[in-house]
Amino acid sequence: DKPRTDYKGRIFGYVLTEDHDVIGGPVNNGGVVLRWLRDELLASEVETAKRLGVDPYDVLTQIAKRVKPGADGLIFHPYLAGERAPLWNANARGSFFGLTLSQKKEHRIRAALEG
Repeated sequence: DKPRTDYKGRIFGYVLTEDHDVIGGPVNNGGVVLRWLRDELLASEVETAKRLGVDPYDVLTQIAKRVKPGADGLIFHPYLAGERAPLWNANARGSFFGLTLSQKKEHRIRAALEG
């Protein structure tokens, strides 16, 4: 019924009104992950997008749509620049977990977008 405080400081909360509050936590790895995908996994697609006048991030999204949600079990930990909430660990690192020989680039893109 009442907002709870996370005494470990992993998340924070703000009271908006008497009946509404919001919880949150800052993260280091949002848009930077998309830029990393664009720059490191999609070089040829980015060039094609530029020639066609298409936004490279739209191409990234279209490629990800080739795979069902869940990326066939592939999980991406997006900690490419350490992480703040809820880990608060500057040394955290990113990884793909569950990678198999049958998964392709689109699986990694989907997993990263979902991560």
